[in-house]
Amino acid sequence: MAGESNPIFDSIPFEVVYDELFEEEFAKIDPDPVTRDNRLMGIEFIVSRIPTTLNHIQIGQLTLYRVIHDGDPAVRVWYTFDGNTVRMRLIEALP
Repeated sequence: MAGESNPIFDSIPFEVVYDELFEEEFAKIDPDPVTRDNRLMGIEFIVSRIPTTLNHIQIGQLTLYRVIHDGDPAVRVWYTFDGNTVRMRLIEALP
């Protein structure tokens, strides 16, 4: 209902922010903003709760985590995590 909070989203412990490159690339992959928002809600649901338990690679001092989201097309999302913030860095469509 309007004005009421959602207990599922109220319990999100980590803030999710998006790099400009991420937003630009996602708009190319999925030009429909409603579809993009729906997919982002699913991705955010995962990474905002368990950001460090997903697959990751180490590049120098930078740790990149990734999550794959099924859909049409499926996408791979690369992000970083520092304390209280998950930063979405890059998204790519999978074949």
